[in-house]
Amino acid sequence: MDALAGLTFAEPQRLWLLVAAPAVAMLLLARERVRMERAERFVSARVRGRSNGLRPARPWLLALALVLGVTAFAGPRLGEQVRELPAIESNLVIALDLSQSMDARDAGTSRLSAAKAIARRLIDETDARVGLIVFEATAETVSPLTEDHAAVAMLIDSLDTGELPEAGSDFSKAIDESIELAKSVGDRAVDVVILSDGEHRGSRWEDSLGVARARGLRVSAIVVGSSKGAPIPLERGDEHLEDRLGETVVTRASDEPLRTIASECGGRFWSNPSEPIAADALMGTATAKGQGGRVERIPVERYQWPLGAALVLFLGAMVVNRGAE
Repeated sequence: MDALAGLTFAEPQRLWLLVAAPAVAMLLLARERVRMERAERFVSARVRGRSNGLRPARPWLLALALVLGVTAFAGPRLGEQVRELPAIESNLVIALDLSQSMDARDAGTSRLSAAKAIARRLIDETDARVGLIVFEATAETVSPLTEDHAAVAMLIDSLDTGELPEAGSDFSKAIDESIELAKSVGDRAVDVVILSDGEHRGSRWEDSLGVARARGLRVSAIVVGSSKGAPIPLERGDEHLEDRLGETVVTRASDEPLRTIASECGGRFWSNPSEPIAADALMGTATAKGQGGRVERIPVERYQWPLGAALVLFLGAMVVNRGAE
């Protein structure tokens, strides 16, 4: 019984045909009785050697062959084959905000330093190809999608705020640039993560989101910074950015814009994550590093066994089908 503990059927509903087996067996036995009664009337048939002592077993052989044939028809499966699947090709685009507000120090360090640390951890944890985009009021691709994670990490370390020609933050530009970068891998899936303080002073992003959804981009977002706000330090540490009236500019992180973007593009959203974010939690299509060796368990078809036995029994029934008619 233990040997059959893992027995399953591809089409178990076909086993209902077995309810007809007793009726078929009774019909065969009835026909055999009729044959035997007729044979008793013709002693000459026995004299000629046409009688066969195994002939009474013929109905049972045919009935059992029927049962085994139906069993084979139901597709019995026993045991498993384990097959290693190829790793999913995954792609991660990191879009990093370099606007001046990212210099504010309300994330335990500057917002940009916190965002860089998150980006480096994501790169270190994933086997995906990684691309890097920076944005303010415009966006640029710093690194195409590549497997050279060390090179991308070095580029991230070298970045600073205010490196793009137009100041401010425009998420639509980051999304548009991500769409362009995703074109380099054709129809393959791409995950995008935007790292920003959530301040948005650019154009509306509805059209960009529509294109991203049509392309299948999954956009997640991570906000760094406090909603209470903080001043923006200048190069000289004792001074802060001021407005035209001489008042200190206070920048406040905002969740809502990026929360909306992530929601509409099927991504996830974090605000000042207290725990490190795992790459496989952020990426819907990628696998974390070391998880590429996925396996598939395939049931082993065993219909050949009952089918072969049914054929043997059927041939046996033909062999014993000798004797008086």
